[in-house]
Parts: sequence; C-alpha cells; structure tokens
Amino acid sequence: MHRRMLGGILLIAGTAIGGGMLALPLLTGSCGFIPAFFLILLCWSVSVYTAYLTIEVNFWFKGQNINIPSMAQYTLGLTARRAVSVIQMLFLYTLTAAFMTGGGQVLQNASGSFNWLQSLLLISFFAVLFMGAKIVDFINRILMIGLCVSLLGLLFAIVPQVKPNLLLQQNVKYTLAALSVAVGSFGFHAILPSLVSYLEFDLKAIKKTIMIGSCIPLVVYFIWEAGVLGVIPWEGVNGLQATLLSGNSLVDPLIVYTDYPWIGTCAAFFSFFAIATSFLGVSMGLCDFIGDSFKIPNHSAGKLAKALLTILPPLLFAIVYPNGFVMALAYAGVFVGILEAGLPTLMVWRGRYHLKKTESYKVFGGKLLLIAILIFVVIVITLQIIFPG
Repeated sequence: MHRRMLGGILLIAGTAIGGGMLALPLLTGSCGFIPAFFLILLCWSVSVYTAYLTIEVNFWFKGQNINIPSMAQYTLGLTARRAVSVIQMLFLYTLTAAFMTGGGQVLQNASGSFNWLQSLLLISFFAVLFMGAKIVDFINRILMIGLCVSLLGLLFAIVPQVKPNLLLQQNVKYTLAALSVAVGSFGFHAILPSLVSYLEFDLKAIKKTIMIGSCIPLVVYFIWEAGVLGVIPWEGVNGLQATLLSGNSLVDPLIVYTDYPWIGTCAAFFSFFAIATSFLGVSMGLCDFIGDSFKIPNHSAGKLAKALLTILPPLLFAIVYPNGFVMALAYAGVFVGILEAGLPTLMVWRGRYHLKKTESYKVFGGKLLLIAILIFVVIVITLQIIFPG
C-alpha cells in the first residue's frame, strides 16, 4: 500500500466518523443491537456502491479537474447543477447547526449553562475560519489525536461491561427511526473527485481505498453500538429513551451504568472531539462554498463576511433549538441521501442509457439496482417528512 492510498483511506474514515456516533446509539436503542447492526450494514453497502457510481461518472471526465456540481451539469443539465448547489449549501448549514448544538450540549453538561466557556469556543472557531485552511489543518490534527485517545479510553471502560442480554433485546418495528442518521454516518462522497485526482486515476487503488476507508467507520460503529447498547438499557430514568427525549448527551447514562468514575470526563472529551473535528471540516467547507457561490473576495473584509455567513445562521438555529442535535443530524442524513446516493444514481442512469457513456469503468448492476437505490433514497426522505422529530 503506497503513501497516497493510506492518506486517502484516513481521509475517507475521518470524513465519515463524526457526530453521527453520538446520535446513532440514541436512535437505535429502541430497536436493539441486532436490527441496528443490519441497518448500519445496509447503509454502508449503499454508501460504498454509490461511491463506486460516483467514480464511474468521474472516469467519464478522466484527466479533468471536475467537482460534483460540474458532473451534475454535464450529465443532468444546468438546472441540476443549481439544485445540487442549493442542496449542498443546505446540507453544510444543517451539519454545522448540528455540531454547534451538539457542542453546546456537551459544554452545558460540563459547565451547567451557556457561559463564557462556550462563548470563548465559538469565538475561537470564528477566528479559525477567518485565518484559513492551514490553521484548520493544524488544529484538526491535534483534535484527531484527542478523539482517538478518548475513544480508546471509552472502549476500554465500556466493552468489558457489555451485558449479552441487552444486546439480544430487539424491537424490529422501530428500526427505521434511525435510517436518516445511519445514512448520514457514511457521508464521504464529496471528497471523491479530489481523491480520484490525488490517486492519479489509478482505478484499483481508488476502489481499494474506498473499501478500506469505509470499513473503518463501519467497524468502529459496530463496536461503539455494541458497547453503548450492551451497557445502557433503553428504558429507565437514565436509559437511552430518557436521554433522547431530554436532548442530553450519552455522558450521564454512561456514568450511571459503568464502574469507572473517570468515564464521564472521557465521554465528555470524546463527544467534544467528535463534534469539533467534524465541525471544523464542515464549517471550513461551508465557508469556502459560500465564498465561491457569492464570489466573495479573499481580502480581510471578505474573510470576515464569509466567516459571519458561516457562523450566524447555524448559531440562530442553536439558540432556537438548543437540543436540536439529533434532529439536525437526521435532516443532514436526508441531504446525504439525495447528494451521495440519489445524485450519483441519476447521473449514471443518464450517462449509461442516454449519453451512452460506456467507454470507461462501469460498476456492476443494471437498471434494477439503480432503481432500488432511488427507492431507498425516497424512503429516507419520506420517513423524515412523516417523522420529522
């Protein structure tokens, strides 16, 4: 495995693993570990397949520096590009709002209220956005180290205390309640055009990078789900249901149901690092997207305008819905379904069967499989409309 492949694998894994880890156990607790296992496996399968579909489209423009909105325009038309741009902006704003509310909950649990600590953190993120990508990369590396250390500490404390009887409890009818968040937990397709260029259109290396990189969050989610659902029951004063309804984080129930006094601190650090790493990357992407969409110059006043446009709308959401972390992630999962499953499927359908793009790499599966993916996306959207909370 060469160095670029390793970098690509870590990039995919790091992009996928984020705040969804905190929401998944809360939403899958009602159905139990076994149904959640198959739900996560299904969403991973859809994610990998549609990633390969994205690569198929990307290879139609081999040698060109192309992004997903441009791919949408060339295959589906200018209207599709505009629609993709709007949906992508909504997606990034929703994710930023989710991480802002989630970070607020973690700090509020640690400090009791929205105080100087949360204000200082928000100002720090604002300053980071203003200073640009280099400082974001530096801070993100530090946060990733903290995330890995705190996750290992959590797993060390939780896994030995897993109760098999809790893992065997299941209620299949509640499985789809977590569908949109599970879909959003494997969102990495936006980086694929850059990854293809980075790996110099080496198809074998690209496919292997996607498979290995996506398997890392899959395994991490399985272990995390088994640890949380095997330790914390669904019902009870400090159960997952009460935690979900209250809008609180997993920190308090983990303290109650484990024997380690330091696990609360470890869980709080893990929650913070998981949200902060995702928040940095997403907000930086949103800041660049806003600058490009509105043609904002990159001088000091322009940087200030971009940072304000990035921070203020999700901050307003966080003030109005301070416990809206899970809700925002669910809506983000819908946008992931549209952009990262529905869009590649439509582009491939158009390219294969109308534009006759058959001269390069072609993913296995014909019309029936593409239709199945589109039905899956419609189900994700429909469920979120019917059950928005």
